Amino acid sequence: MITKDGPILVLGGLPINRQIIGIGKKCEPEKWIKGEKLSDEQCTLCRCGGSGNKPFCDGAHAKIGFIKLYSKYGAIIGFQ
Repeated sequence: MITKDGPILVLGGLPINRQIIGIGKKCEPEKWIKGEKLSDEQCTLCRCGGSGNKPFCDGAHAKIGFIKLYSKYGAIIGFQ
């Protein structure tokens, strides 16, 4: 669920794992490697980009004045 001018609430125990880009012999991205489990419980995900605990929300949206503006063209991210 997306909150007004705030984070995304993840409900229902969606598993979230860190993914690592595996680099091949030619120094190019080759595959995704499953990393540590970050969460499998209800959590809040940052959508303002200001969290110091990404991908999770730490309340930074309130400090930096994050707002989500809407126009006839769709959503526009803005700051107050």
